[in-house]
Amino acid sequence: MAPTSLLGSLATLLFGVVSLVEPDAIAGAVSLAPVDAAGRSEIAAVFGGVFTTLGLLGLAGEDRPVALVWLSVVIARILSFRHGEAVTRESVVGLLVEVGILGLFLAPEGVDEPAVEVAAPDGAD
Repeated sequence: MAPTSLLGSLATLLFGVVSLVEPDAIAGAVSLAPVDAAGRSEIAAVFGGVFTTLGLLGLAGEDRPVALVWLSVVIARILSFRHGEAVTRESVVGLLVEVGILGLFLAPEGVDEPAVEVAAPDGAD
């Protein structure tokens, strides 16, 4: 596993676990205001369940589905900006974080082999 994918998986897992354990903290971070225990349960179930599972999938080496979900999140965030009031400092910061995590999964793995093999000219050793 590439170090960047490991970091992305750990960040995703951390977000999920915090959502499960402290749904009110996550609610504040994402500008949601659950009105009762059912609302907190919804945040724990959706954010906690989905992102914990995604983080575990990433740690298991399943980078592609995790990257696709983060790509979908980025696209959905950008589409949400069509409503002018959705463009806030917090939502732009959210987009930057989401793009950053997506980038961790898309970063090259750092293989030591050259990207292109160049043949030596005839007669050269």
